[in-house]
Amino acid sequence: MRTKFKNALMSIPEEWSVPEPVAIKLDRSSDALIVVDLQREYCHPRGRKYLETSQEILPNVIRLLDVFRAHGAWVFFTKVHFDPKDPRFAGLESRTYPRKGEWGFELVDELNLTPTDVVVEKDCYDPFLSSELEAALKSRGLKPERSTIVVAGAVTTTCVYHTVSGLFHRGYRVVVPVDCVADRTPAAQLFGLWKFSSLYNVKLTRSDLIEIISSPPGDKAPQPLR
Repeated sequence: MRTKFKNALMSIPEEWSVPEPVAIKLDRSSDALIVVDLQREYCHPRGRKYLETSQEILPNVIRLLDVFRAHGAWVFFTKVHFDPKDPRFAGLESRTYPRKGEWGFELVDELNLTPTDVVVEKDCYDPFLSSELEAALKSRGLKPERSTIVVAGAVTTTCVYHTVSGLFHRGYRVVVPVDCVADRTPAAQLFGLWKFSSLYNVKLTRSDLIEIISSPPGDKAPQPLR
């Protein structure tokens, strides 16, 4: 595995330099976590688009979920589904999985959803184009230019990329823990992280470097919206 990774890096341009992960402090009253598309289709060996590296990040994502939930911070999940008749994907039919309602559409069991978690569904890579994510953020007090959003999940250069881009262009500060995002090759992973830091002003960190500060007295933890 190390040899394969080393050989892959030999052909990567030198300018794809990625900053070292830094410690991050977050405020649970104004910041949140988005977990992108950790569905059976990508994270289970039976999935048609199984991503082996998803198994490496799942324990780290679960650690991150535990931290956010323990502090009562908002947690969002995205779930993607595709329509093989969607003209946007003409000629890309092999990519049109998972389909809504299928086994692979569901989030993996390890994520252990709670009543306060927010799940949004989308029909393409971009959650701001095809889901209620933007409204869901704002309705819970998460505001551009004030809130920091941590983004985890898969795939780094596809749906995670579009999530990061959408947040940046709407004025949110974005943090990506490098051990909580996965791609299909080391080169793709490095390219995605380089683009995040060099183009979208993303702070790169690790799941063990994220701290959520205590909320002020009287601040209420998230409650399920009815």
